[in-house]
Amino acid sequence: VHNLFTAASSKNHDDVEIGQDLEVLRSFFINNKGRFSSVLHLAALKAVGESVQKPLEYYENNVGGALNLLRCCKEVRS
Repeated sequence: VHNLFTAASSKNHDDVEIGQDLEVLRSFFINNKGRFSSVLHLAALKAVGESVQKPLEYYENNVGGALNLLRCCKEVRS
């Protein structure tokens, strides 16, 4: 996965926030269409105390990231 993502993006995969960087994620999916058959999302933030202090950051990452991932999956399947 790391090699696929690095090839599709000028950023390191650890630096891409799927909740904020839809275009990088979209380009990854487009550039690698047909090279994978499933997607596993393990990028959620989970610190309860911090999530209370920064609810929008957690929402954007966890919900926004999941939605962006689903959008890209749908676009590539179409």
